[in-house]
Amino acid sequence: MSDLASHWPPNKSLQRTRMCAPLSSKPLGVRSCILTIVFSVCVAGCESGGPLARQVAVEARRDGAIIRLSGITSFRWDRFCAFGPYTTQGQADSCLGFDWRDFKATGLEMDDTFSLMVFANGNRVVHAEKISRRVDFSYSVQARPFTPETAIFRVIRAASGRRELAELVRAAA
Repeated sequence: MSDLASHWPPNKSLQRTRMCAPLSSKPLGVRSCILTIVFSVCVAGCESGGPLARQVAVEARRDGAIIRLSGITSFRWDRFCAFGPYTTQGQADSCLGFDWRDFKATGLEMDDTFSLMVFANGNRVVHAEKISRRVDFSYSVQARPFTPETAIFRVIRAASGRRELAELVRAAA
């Protein structure tokens, strides 16, 4: 009989202690392991965001960089709104120009760990994505509508040291 077969199935206490590597000499239970995994996935999800948020983060690595949202999106949109933490349903609806019924599901009203990029076409949201606050939209940009022609931002360094996307103000022709 092989060495593996002679030890299979493992006894219950061995199974419970091998699921997660303990940080101390005390073995972790199944419930602690599951909570640790769920917490890790949530943190990783909030840090990385979706593909567009990751692209914005890559573009924003250099102070002074210019980010044109129409150049990094692959879907049709005619309005963009950036919402910061604690944005209300009313503020979101006002920026978008219509009642966004799924806004509450974002959890933004009660959370300060992310901002939200929302793209609309006509009277419907076509793309919404959380973005890590490591790169955030400046307060002057939040809850203001932008078009594909005006959604152009410059990366600046805020007093906090965090990178922010500020509206690129072009000189009048």
